[in-house]
Amino acid sequence: MAVAPAARTGFANGAAYDSVRPSYPASAVAAAGVTEPNLVVDLAAGTGKLTRVLKAMFPRVVAIEPSASMREAS
Repeated sequence: MAVAPAARTGFANGAAYDSVRPSYPASAVAAAGVTEPNLVVDLAAGTGKLTRVLKAMFPRVVAIEPSASMREAS
C-alpha cells in the first residue's frame, strides 16, 4: 500500500499522534444519522479514538488500521 511521505512521517509514532489528537464527540456520530446497524466498520481507525465512541453506541464494531504504529498506540 502506498502511503504519502507526510502521512508516513506523521503515522510513524502512533503514541505521539494519539496524545495530541482530540477524540470525537458522540454527537458527531449521531449527526451522521447512523441508526442501529448490524455492523459498523471504522476504516483507517488510527489509534482507535472514533472506534471507542462507536463501540459505546453500537453492538458490533470492526476497526481496520494499516499502520502498525497506530495499532500499537490504541
